Amino acid sequence: MSEADILAWCVPLALAAISGVFLVLGVTVPGGVSWGIAYALAAIGYATAVFPGGDYGAAKAIFEDSLFLFAMMAMARGISQRFQRRPHDCAALAVVALTLVVAGLALVFYDSVPTEIAAVQTGCAAFALFAATRMWGNLQKPVNRALFALALLLATNLLAQNVWFLLDPSPQLTMADWRQSSWAFFFQLGGIAFGLLFAFTALIAIGLDAVERYRVSSETDLLSGLLNRRGFELQLRAATERREAEGALVLIDVDHFKAVNDRNGHAAGDMVIAGLGALLGLFADRLGFAGRMGGEEFAIFVEGADTSAGAARALEIREALKGVAWPLPLVGIQITASFGVAAARPGESFESAYRRADDRLYQAKQAGRDCVIAAAMTVVATRQPGAVGSISRVA
Repeated sequence: MSEADILAWCVPLALAAISGVFLVLGVTVPGGVSWGIAYALAAIGYATAVFPGGDYGAAKAIFEDSLFLFAMMAMARGISQRFQRRPHDCAALAVVALTLVVAGLALVFYDSVPTEIAAVQTGCAAFALFAATRMWGNLQKPVNRALFALALLLATNLLAQNVWFLLDPSPQLTMADWRQSSWAFFFQLGGIAFGLLFAFTALIAIGLDAVERYRVSSETDLLSGLLNRRGFELQLRAATERREAEGALVLIDVDHFKAVNDRNGHAAGDMVIAGLGALLGLFADRLGFAGRMGGEEFAIFVEGADTSAGAARALEIREALKGVAWPLPLVGIQITASFGVAAARPGESFESAYRRADDRLYQAKQAGRDCVIAAAMTVVATRQPGAVGSISRVA
């Protein structure tokens, strides 16, 4: 085997190695399996190109074309899976079929390599553009923008190559001399360069996704689905320690939670924690963010609210919680909570805001529970026997 042959085989071997990496990662990574298949098909395509065509030139060329087209289809499908978008497999297969028909007619009836190459590269460009559309609207992360730019760059490059190739004034290439032409080397080099660059960027994206998942899991309470104390504290610090930020911190403690556990079992207690977490999550979607501070204590930060507005939001949560119809084993039981509200002043520390809200929460418990007490004014919502509820203000 010559040095040229060794060099030629390095490309498919490198692509096969990349394929193996993506297939291993694909067990847990969205799109990983599709990308692994894409690189495996590309590796086979480049390996096939090493062998001479012989009497099977047209059939061999169409086979290679189909491998690269299906590789691009798999690449675009992996992008769709990563961004949780529909892959549109039927439309993709139609693009592959149409491209191969045009390429086959060009070779069999006209022995026109330029037409064949232009058809295949146009099909590949269509898959690159489709991949870009799957990413549109989710470009907040730099690595996603890099993938988007790569897809657009590939499509633009392929279409520009087509124009340049078709306008080339040199004699038209046939299958017999295509393999040795500078155009073949140029196109293959471009494909390899993009493949390696995409693999590098995709692997970075996978690594950053793993870091993000670890960060989220380390800051999330599994039972309630909200931020845990660490995650809530970090977000509150980020919000209040910016000079322009303001809001209200609401601390929430489930009333008589130990009695609920003792009388109905720990499964019932877990149900209360999960249910209140879901309720606060709904409020947090439009108000700010919420977290479980530990045990039966929760917190919600109301963005842009003063103490009075924070107390009003706390009263809404209080009434919503009282209106929950709990399933077994809590059927017929009304769960209530106590609320302490404090303004989270711009630039102040988390500890300071938390301490003032916690003082109000303690006052709410001392006032008989099932009530809201705020810092700037005291708002007590009391539940009279036989009444739905009443709200009074005291100095």
